[in-house]
Amino acid sequence: MEIGGAYAKLQELGELTISQAYKLNWEREYLDLAELARLRWIEEWKIERLSKYFEVSRTAIKERLRSIKNNPKRAGVDFKIKPVRGC
Repeated sequence: MEIGGAYAKLQELGELTISQAYKLNWEREYLDLAELARLRWIEEWKIERLSKYFEVSRTAIKERLRSIKNNPKRAGVDFKIKPVRGC
């Protein structure tokens, strides 16, 4: 539909649609659980420092530490894990 009579050639626009394509990467990098265990329980690194070092969230670090505690052989850990508050 034209707006403005014979002189203006403006067209009324319908709904605008914007689309954007994202490239996704589904590959997942796995943490070295033995290194994580060593840094946490032998070197006594804090979770915040571990998350920055491994470039993952603190939640991800806590989940991996919990899995190591539940099954130390999974990480190849042969030392006794001493309890640290939090994980």
